[in-house]
Amino acid sequence: MKQLLHRFQAGNDISWVSGLKDRAFLGSSASDGVVEFLESEPSATTTNDPQREALSNEIQAVAGCAVQDGEENKLSLYVAVARANKALAIYRISEEDLTTSQRDDESKQQQSPTTTEAFTVHKTPKRVSSLCFAKVPADTNSESSKPLTVLIAGDLVGDVAAYSLTEATTQTTAKESEQESASPYRRLLLGHTASMLTAVEMSRDQALLFSADRDEKIRISSFPFTARIHGFLLGHLAFVSSMALCGEQWCVSTGGDGLLHVWDTLSCQTLGSHKFQSNNSDEEDDRLIPVKVAVHGHKPKSNQFCVTVIYERSKWLDTLSVTINEGYTKGAEIVHSQRRELQSQPLAVVPWKESQVAVLVRDSDYLLAFSTTTNSDEPAVMVSLPRDMRTDDLPDSLLEKDKDGSIAMLKNTETRGPAQQMPWNDAKRKETARTRNRRYRKKRRGDNEDTTAEASS
Repeated sequence: MKQLLHRFQAGNDISWVSGLKDRAFLGSSASDGVVEFLESEPSATTTNDPQREALSNEIQAVAGCAVQDGEENKLSLYVAVARANKALAIYRISEEDLTTSQRDDESKQQQSPTTTEAFTVHKTPKRVSSLCFAKVPADTNSESSKPLTVLIAGDLVGDVAAYSLTEATTQTTAKESEQESASPYRRLLLGHTASMLTAVEMSRDQALLFSADRDEKIRISSFPFTARIHGFLLGHLAFVSSMALCGEQWCVSTGGDGLLHVWDTLSCQTLGSHKFQSNNSDEEDDRLIPVKVAVHGHKPKSNQFCVTVIYERSKWLDTLSVTINEGYTKGAEIVHSQRRELQSQPLAVVPWKESQVAVLVRDSDYLLAFSTTTNSDEPAVMVSLPRDMRTDDLPDSLLEKDKDGSIAMLKNTETRGPAQQMPWNDAKRKETARTRNRRYRKKRRGDNEDTTAEASS
């Protein structure tokens, strides 16, 4: 899964960070200025194939947060950008630098955006698929009373690790135990065995870490002591494609099974589900795979909120209203309230202001703000592509694909394992194991004979 748009609170303003092919940008609701983040370093895998070289630099995930830095507690914005070449770059920019950027309002085309270089660069063992920031409570023995902000990264082999914002990790080939001792700036938090992570999220109170994977589950772990498992959210029939938290105890998730679930994170129970369907009766169009979900419109102590969803290779933008029942009839009522067909394919959606969502689309005006209360209003253009970028440069899918172009996270595409065969009954596999055992026994006999001859001499 690609995470190409992230929204975060920066003081009284709302900031966003987006990833467009191999370029990342940062903007704010308080200013029309845009900052571009330069690539941390050339790709580590140089080839003679320009297309393959471009793919190695492609952005896989972005995230941002605001941190009070230094003794003067000035607000700094930290942005993380993960690329396909396993480079995880962290950028730091002051709030003043962002507001000094300018934009040409008449043509709605950006001037050359302000650029900044990476503050810290990590080398990850595997390709990162999802990012978020977290705050670690201050140690009681520490002189500082401020919490430590770290970057949480989930990768394609099921590992979730925490990275320092100020110190770089360069070890990539050592074993995990050796790597941790050699690189104190990366710490393995947890692992989803032999799986592929699709999303990571932190709870509002920073006490729980949510991690979703290909194997139809969401794990809830205590933070920072992630060995303590709070529970699992089980109910999807295919990979979990996206999740979003709401309030103190609710979670919304979507999956490759075409379902949306609303969860109670305290009891780890499903409150309600919704099956997405197309307006078209064509069988092919009915296979809607929701890939991103955004929760918005929730007010403190309220049991109502809205959910907006986008789909794989579709122009639909759907909004649903959710009402959580209380008392003995605990559950959730999910009602489809709005369907909007966009001019271009949406690639990401995040909550914006009040009843608005920000949507990243494959268009020259790539970031738009939509109202979720009315279907007639035209979207507001938030930012346009730089002059040297084309619409074709943007990806047309957020899902991991195999060499044949099929969705890699669907288990029916596997060519091995229990999904297609029973490997323990494979005659060829058994014969290979017998041959390996014979070689092992012969080697042991030879070693024993040599030891006996040395002892007798």
